Amino acid sequence: MTALYIILALLALIAILMVLRVGIVLQYSEEGFLLELIAGPRSIRLYPRSDKAKRPKKEKKPDRAPEKTEPEKKGGAMEDFKGIWAFIKKIIIRLRHKFRMDELIIHTMAAGEDPATVALCYGGVSAAMGMIVPVLEHNFNIKKRDIKSTFSFELKEPCIFFRAKLTMAVWQVLYVGLPAVLDYIKLKRIKDGKEEK
Repeated sequence: MTALYIILALLALIAILMVLRVGIVLQYSEEGFLLELIAGPRSIRLYPRSDKAKRPKKEKKPDRAPEKTEPEKKGGAMEDFKGIWAFIKKIIIRLRHKFRMDELIIHTMAAGEDPATVALCYGGVSAAMGMIVPVLEHNFNIKKRDIKSTFSFELKEPCIFFRAKLTMAVWQVLYVGLPAVLDYIKLKRIKDGKEEK
C-alpha cells in the first residue's frame, strides 16, 4: 500500500511540474544579445554566461521608493540584430500558439547625419513595425506591449532595443528545448568564427 501512495505522489508531482509555467527572456540592446531562463521568481542567465566572481555583494535593500524607475536601456546596432533575429524568429515560430507573451518591447531609432536619409529610415522602420506587430498579435497572446519608433541626428547608425518575455508550460518547453539548443550552438559557432577573423 505504501508503494501505491509513493507512485501516486510521484505522478501528482510530475503532473504539477508539467503544467508549471516557466519562461525565457530574449533581449537585444547595446550590450548585445541576452537569453534568460525564468522559473517562478527566479531567473538564470543562459547567454552570455555571467561571471560569479564579478557579481557585487548583495546589500540590504532600503525601503522601496515608488517613484524610482529603471533607466531606459539603449538599443544596439541594427546591422548586428539581423543575424540574431534569425535565431529569435525560429524560437518564436516553434512556440506559436504554445506560449503567452507576457512582455514585448521594441524601440527602434532611425539615425544619421543626413536628414533625408534619417526620414527614409524612420519611414521604413515604422512601416516594418506596422506589418510585424499585427502578425505577432494574430499569433500570440500579448499581455503587455511597448512599441515605438524615434529618430536622432546625433547617432551615426540606426539602433534597436528588443525584449520579449515568453512563458509556457513545462511540457511545451520540452517540445521546443532541443531544437532551440541546437540553434544556439550554431549561432555561437558562427559568432566565434567571426571573432577569430
